[in-house]
Amino acid sequence: MIPDKWRRLLGRVRVRDLNYILILRVGLVYSVIVSLVPLFRAVPSMPLQLLVLLLLYLLYSAAGIPDSVRCWFFYVFLTLTYQSLRAIVITYTGEFHGRGIVDFEVAIFGKLPTEILQELLYIPGRVMWYDHVLAVVHGSLFLLPILAPLLLLLLRGRERMKRATVALGLLSLAGYLTYVLFPLTPPWVASLEVFGP
Repeated sequence: MIPDKWRRLLGRVRVRDLNYILILRVGLVYSVIVSLVPLFRAVPSMPLQLLVLLLLYLLYSAAGIPDSVRCWFFYVFLTLTYQSLRAIVITYTGEFHGRGIVDFEVAIFGKLPTEILQELLYIPGRVMWYDHVLAVVHGSLFLLPILAPLLLLLLRGRERMKRATVALGLLSLAGYLTYVLFPLTPPWVASLEVFGP
């Protein structure tokens, strides 16, 4: 016999929040595409991304989970979704689009923007104040998406936090999907290739 407390927790409720519905629908489209790409490349793999989405849906629709906890589930989804891109990279046998992007940037700026910034900001043998600031900004790229919604939750309330986190989720999924459709050179490959002008 299942205790009433567990029955309430395991019971399902219909997801009515438009923010969650949007994440689930966009997540479904992304998950189907990511699961099908390896099949079309003749490298079938377990559709783990669809299982991740199913888990997310079950968590969102669990009756006993408070909304204040539910609104953080999509971070786990985004983290696992990012991992699913590894299957896309591993099964890709075509040419990456790094060279074309480099040529495009050189055509616009005359040289790579990173080279321009290095010429302006880098002083050999000296550590400038902005080096510390930029190191902190770079290091916070994975922490900031969690801290910003937390601040919004504390300062502006759950509805503002939900809208901001859904926007971040949709933006992340759009970025992931862009990579699936137009694969750029991964950083670990780009470091082995010479992309000079």
